[in-house]
Amino acid sequence: MKAFISGRHVWWKRPEMNTDADSDIERKASWLELFWDLVFVAVISQFSRFLHVNNDMKGIAEFAFLFVPIWWIWNGVTFYNERYEMNNVRHRLLMFISMIPIAGMVCSIPQALGSMAAAFALCNMMSRLLLIYMWLTAGTAPIEKKLSVYFSIGSLISATLFAVSVFLPSPYMFYVWALAIVADLATPLFTLKLQAKLPKISTSHLPERFGLLVILTLGETVIGTLNSLPQLSAPSLLTVTVAIESLLVSFMIWWLYTDHVMYRVFKPGILPALSWCYLHLPIAICIIALSAVQNGMIASVTIGHASADLLWQLPLFTIMILLIIALLGRVSESNDRHHGIIDFHQKLEKELLQYKLYGAGFILIIILSFGKMLSHAWLLFIIIIGFSIPIMQGLSVWVKAHLKNKTLIHDTN
Repeated sequence: MKAFISGRHVWWKRPEMNTDADSDIERKASWLELFWDLVFVAVISQFSRFLHVNNDMKGIAEFAFLFVPIWWIWNGVTFYNERYEMNNVRHRLLMFISMIPIAGMVCSIPQALGSMAAAFALCNMMSRLLLIYMWLTAGTAPIEKKLSVYFSIGSLISATLFAVSVFLPSPYMFYVWALAIVADLATPLFTLKLQAKLPKISTSHLPERFGLLVILTLGETVIGTLNSLPQLSAPSLLTVTVAIESLLVSFMIWWLYTDHVMYRVFKPGILPALSWCYLHLPIAICIIALSAVQNGMIASVTIGHASADLLWQLPLFTIMILLIIALLGRVSESNDRHHGIIDFHQKLEKELLQYKLYGAGFILIIILSFGKMLSHAWLLFIIIIGFSIPIMQGLSVWVKAHLKNKTLIHDTN
């Protein structure tokens, strides 16, 4: 024990900023980060249940309002790890401690806008206070200290607002929450010039972390779909068809996101990196909402019709996912990091955008024209066709680039 205490400078060492990206070293998500993500699996699952009960426009707005501050905690810890992750006792303990208030939010989500509002606010406050400690006790260089101060001020403003809101009645409490969310989202914008002078943001670690978050949200669509079937007394052929179509929609979202986002990552510079990260907030919201809609579609097959809310929510969320992926392409670099054979030049970039708009436009036109006449299976089939348009175009680009690359190699030889 004496050696343990005297050696605390080893296991409680102040972390130094990572410089892997400057040295062109590929960095992967750590096992600790993957374990830490498990608490967000519970968050996503709880929100999916929340939307299953509150599946109208009001429920969707409430879900988004509650999800943003929790997503910001995930984002804040992820950015801290991007800069200062270390495999030591200090970092492991802090990561575990940060899971505790998030677990409290999970428990309070069902009544976060009611009887558990104070608990939800206090858990948000504690998460931000821990982030402040992590930032202020990291780094040694003056520029690092300055960055820590900026992030700490933003987190302190947000934490204070959440704390003050506990003493306010509804709806004023939630107005203060909104101000806290604004403070969170705005804080990094004040650090752009400062971060431009720091080591580069990793184009291997950070994209992988956000890609894993998308996988977690898609996982809920898969789990929800498969869990819906055993709950039915006698699944019919139509129910199974709708379930398979729902799984296919999830798979196509993964396909499109992987090929058009993860294989390219963000352009050089802190502003494209932040824009790229911020766009993952609405796509996560849409995918989680989509999981609840798909579950509702499967359940409604047994009674012969879907609610009007489900009929417009399904195309809405899928169209938004297509548009967000299109926007992610605008802040992504021009080279293909996975295949290494595709040059996303200006003309091709324009085509990629157009085909995503074609897919979204196809879904919108069919739904507006025939939406009320479409059954569950046909509605999902229209969504599948809409996603097929940009996927097939992207596949065509890859095949042509592959054939061209083989020709060049053959000619060189």
